[in-house]
Amino acid sequence: MQEAIGQVHHFLESKGILSTEFVFLSCGDFDGRTMKRESKHKQFEVPNYLKRWINIKKVFQSALDFSDANTIYKIHTVVSGMPEMLQKSGLELIGKHHSGIDDARNIARCVIKTLE
Repeated sequence: MQEAIGQVHHFLESKGILSTEFVFLSCGDFDGRTMKRESKHKQFEVPNYLKRWINIKKVFQSALDFSDANTIYKIHTVVSGMPEMLQKSGLELIGKHHSGIDDARNIARCVIKTLE
């Protein structure tokens, strides 16, 4: 995992992203929590920009409920994942579920629909 984090860092640096404000977005909290546990167990440092992220399932739910954005941390997700978000958004799955690039594209489509 430490090597993968190094590759992510190098990619972000090469694209000039590290000199801007940005935040990662995920469909759930599993990956971020797993990285935190694994880094502690294996004793390596995780960059600050990987310690926080936006869980699209919480944002999506708040958009559905028209909840106050300040309560987003308290929201318990009702959607089970990307396929349900696509369905509730009236979008079809493109590609294969659990394929990294396909999931990223489908999640981006859910984000765009949520922002609309």
